[in-house]
Amino acid sequence: MATTLRGAHKRLIVCCDGTWMDSLGRKGAEPQSNVTRIFRVLRRTCQDGTHQIIMYHPGVGSSDSAVDKFTGGLFGVGLDQAIREVYNFICTNYVDGDDIILIGFSRGAFTARSVADMIATVGLLTPTGLDHFYAIFEDYENMEDSDRDPSVFLDPEVLPYNGEKGAARAKWEIDRKSQYERWLSKNDLTRHTYEDVNGVHEINIKAVGVWDTVGALGIPPAPVVGLQGTSNQ
Repeated sequence: MATTLRGAHKRLIVCCDGTWMDSLGRKGAEPQSNVTRIFRVLRRTCQDGTHQIIMYHPGVGSSDSAVDKFTGGLFGVGLDQAIREVYNFICTNYVDGDDIILIGFSRGAFTARSVADMIATVGLLTPTGLDHFYAIFEDYENMEDSDRDPSVFLDPEVLPYNGEKGAARAKWEIDRKSQYERWLSKNDLTRHTYEDVNGVHEINIKAVGVWDTVGALGIPPAPVVGLQGTSNQ
């Protein structure tokens, strides 16, 4: 009898759809999106026994509300909420060693890329960190805003802006993010690593699969995942 190997971890997969798209093709009036098709063909258990927890997130403007359709379609209203929901799903379901895979189309691609960048910037929030989620999310969104009063950041020692320009400003942005992440880690609000019998490992994103990538009104300001860059590069 053939035996099935049982994986030591699970895989978290999030499928983020584009504007006006939902998993039923607008109540059956339109064909299913490619994101929906991917979501539905993914197995809940792989051949090696690894369990897969799969989340589908509908696109902005996909509700029955005419106002939501208009504001979501024209202005991308709801993207912040989508990013928060996907990020929260990963934080609350992740266990040491899990794989993280993000899939997205159009503004769903923006959501996927933004979540990946947030994980790279602030890590995965702990249960204590999630109690401060909105404050941390607001800090994350304004991390590169040189005009924002440093005193409003959750981190009381956030790196202030001293008029840096060009390459010096780019370095300031990177240093500020690193310093903020260290403060979160020191206060047990987030984690970037996990430890097992083989040592300490970084919490990495296995893959980001996106196409027709845009932001709310164009290309998102978030740096490409895996690169130490800034919105000015």
